[in-house]
Amino acid sequence: MSGPEKFVQEALPIIVTFTIVALNYFYIINKIKIETYISSQSQIVNLSSEQNNKTSREKKLEILYSEIITALEADKLYLDPYFSLDDLTEHLNSNKTYISNALNKIGETTFYEIVNQYRIKNVINNLNSGNHKAFKIIHLSKKAGFLHQPQFNKAFKKETGMSPTEYIRSLENVGK
Repeated sequence: MSGPEKFVQEALPIIVTFTIVALNYFYIINKIKIETYISSQSQIVNLSSEQNNKTSREKKLEILYSEIITALEADKLYLDPYFSLDDLTEHLNSNKTYISNALNKIGETTFYEIVNQYRIKNVINNLNSGNHKAFKIIHLSKKAGFLHQPQFNKAFKKETGMSPTEYIRSLENVGK
């Protein structure tokens, strides 16, 4: 064998080996890039799915909150002194957890707070209409759904910043 043929014969296995190693290297690098890309796309899809689920949950809570408000305003369920979360749950065909979540997350309130707010609004409407002249405040509070005077007084003060007596005096002072 002559010089060039011997060189090719000896160099050929090295060239082939080098080519195989280089191809493997590029294959591995590209495989890693592809896997990384697929992984990142999968994470984007998962995040998007979570956001859609969160948005869907929030919308459902907003709808339920709206139904709660409608039930309280239209049906005046709060006027029943024994009205409870169970009653509201049954009225809306829902469950306590969903109703509580809607009140807490959308309304930023609790069941008892919102019921007391509606009861106090009822009493204030009666007071502003002059009904306190014909009825005692205890009668108006019971008519609004309060069972006990101390519970009413506390809720009234929390809602208005004054006691029922102070509120009535302020109404009488406006008329002077």
